[in-house]
Amino acid sequence: MSDNVPYEKLPEPAETCIKTPTFNTNHYKVFTSAHGFSNLLLGVTLFSIFLIVFYFTYTAQIEGEIVKEQVKTTIDELAFNIKNSGIDMSQAKQFVNNISTPDMSEADKDVEKKNKELLTMCIWIMGIFAMITFGIIILIKFFFSFSLIPIILINLLLVGAVAGIEILFLNVIVKNYRSLDSNFVKKTIVDEILKFKDM
Repeated sequence: MSDNVPYEKLPEPAETCIKTPTFNTNHYKVFTSAHGFSNLLLGVTLFSIFLIVFYFTYTAQIEGEIVKEQVKTTIDELAFNIKNSGIDMSQAKQFVNNISTPDMSEADKDVEKKNKELLTMCIWIMGIFAMITFGIIILIKFFFSFSLIPIILINLLLVGAVAGIEILFLNVIVKNYRSLDSNFVKKTIVDEILKFKDM
């Protein structure tokens, strides 16, 4: 036998003054929104320009310094090992004096020429790409009438943030990362020298 409990209707929840925020998601619709597609094109173009300019003006310089420093460190370690190997230093000096320094001026000019050609090619490709993408963005703005200023400011802010992170990363991490295997270099040099015995 079950107890008959009268059904009590629960009160309706009181209305709250807090409203759920709504967001304009048009700029997230990359392929269905003119604003979103323009934002994507502008971001890709600005970041592409930044990467090329940043590499040729800053990264390449830092990488050159890193390579020179690591090569110098490797050579200093090899020279230290030779001095402490017990070899006759007078014979070593005589051997070194008989070595003539090669003239690398032509090779340096060739490298510089190829680097300039590569830079020119990148500028042309990036210029054509930027003209096409900016032209598309202007056409989209003309037909769909939206403001370009917000997406320009946002993308410039993002590029600036990435530039700061890249500079910090190059100077703090990359400069202290030993990419050159000094032991391999030293072993290769010693192996080549040992081959002289068979000549």
